[in-house]
Amino acid sequence: MMKFIKGLVVSTTFALGLSLCFTSPYAAGKAEVKQAERFYDPEFKAEISAYENTENGLVPLTQEEYKALNEEKEEMESPEGTSANLFNRSSNPSVKSSTDGIVTPMDNYYEYWRYYESSVTTYTGNPIQVTSTIYCNTSGGCSISKSVSSTVSSSYSANVSTSAEKSAIQSGVSYTWVSSASDTSTYTFNLAKGNKGYIAFKPTKRKSSGTLKKYSNWDGFLYSKSAYCRNPVKLSNGEAKGVYTFIYQ
Repeated sequence: MMKFIKGLVVSTTFALGLSLCFTSPYAAGKAEVKQAERFYDPEFKAEISAYENTENGLVPLTQEEYKALNEEKEEMESPEGTSANLFNRSSNPSVKSSTDGIVTPMDNYYEYWRYYESSVTTYTGNPIQVTSTIYCNTSGGCSISKSVSSTVSSSYSANVSTSAEKSAIQSGVSYTWVSSASDTSTYTFNLAKGNKGYIAFKPTKRKSSGTLKKYSNWDGFLYSKSAYCRNPVKLSNGEAKGVYTFIYQ
């Protein structure tokens, strides 16, 4: 049997018949989480039990619910140019030839980027292993608890490298920018002798795709390139949204 409890500091016990020691003052009043069903997942090529992290704690998932959460969902699709409202300017003194061939300084020349969002999708990201392999070799089984934590950060497409480009994307997306999100949960469960596995966290992410366009105050549009970013999704309580899984090995 496996229990998932939020916000507890728990001692780890690998001994048969020993009760768990809950030392956190937050332990009182915590409802016991129901056991999730065990099913085969082709991604892990193993049987798993899955729990969704929600504002109300960890919720056990059926195979159908888990599959639905792993499907990419389109949040919005808009014509290019309906978002992007940051014009990140970087000073870049240069020179420009006048019509009579005289080269004159461009003291007030600058370039800037605009990000034009075209679509936003939400999806479940790649699993992050948050524990080493847990193994039970005690006759009669093991009572085990593990406190795990994970942090998910934002990222950009490989062709986005400068701070000006990143700032344009951050202000050009249609949603509130999230740089990183973290979560800490405590897992309490029993394993039969010979059973082993590990815990992984699959974060919910949001992907914005669009076009970065570069402009200058002298020449207007210069060039463009496709770009995207990925952001973790936060729950209303500030924790990272996602799915915890125990993968049986």
